[in-house]
Amino acid sequence: AQGVAEGPQSRAWSRCLSEVESARLINPRAAEAFTLAGRCRLATGDNRRAAEEFEGALALDPADLDALLGIAQVHASRGALNEAEARLREATRTNPRAWRSWYHLGALMLDLGRLDDADRALSQARALAGETSGLPAGAMADLALQRGDPNAALVHAERAVSLQPVAKHLHLRALCYLELGQESQAERDLRAAIYEDPDWWPAHGDLGRVFAARGEYAQAIDAFKRALTLKPDNAPAAQNLRLAERRLAEERRATTPPPR
Repeated sequence: AQGVAEGPQSRAWSRCLSEVESARLINPRAAEAFTLAGRCRLATGDNRRAAEEFEGALALDPADLDALLGIAQVHASRGALNEAEARLREATRTNPRAWRSWYHLGALMLDLGRLDDADRALSQARALAGETSGLPAGAMADLALQRGDPNAALVHAERAVSLQPVAKHLHLRALCYLELGQESQAERDLRAAIYEDPDWWPAHGDLGRVFAARGEYAQAIDAFKRALTLKPDNAPAAQNLRLAERRLAEERRATTPPPR
């Protein structure tokens, strides 16, 4: 938890690797140790060595779910999406009752725009997860939004929030409300998402959109700037910021009396 909070440079990851090496001295045939080492390597951005660790785990246990998901993540980060898909499908074959295998496959299909494939995998993930996780429902909400069905998306987003009221799910529900023209509800959820995770940059950008739509350009500018601080390569926020600054300048010129 400490490493996740502090990021790739956290010393927690080196401590984790040290503990893993100690465990491997005791039991060098434990696939779990290789998998944990791979996750630590992945968290620090060392994809090459992470892949080696995951492959080591799979040599010992070909059905190790975390290793299969980890190696798929490595492939996806390299842009090797066919290889990532192959490993995720392998995960669904070897772990057919594990909701995470279907969820990650569905999420990849969603990213690739293969919406029917995503629907099949995510529906399976949602059924298997039951009440244990809101992630499949959140992905189903994203899928429904991509299909242009905000009403269906809202149903899934409500379930995701009820199971896991995290920033990502609150933001998803806000997007549903925006698509349905319910801006006050969207603003409520965007503020809640930012409260849950102040660094969740998409919520700042969409809150700026809400302000701009109401003509509250100064507040919109602040929100877009915050989004860009958190994610400097956020092109939509940069474009929206320029537009809001231009509108605010026009508004001020229109209300400034001419010189005597």
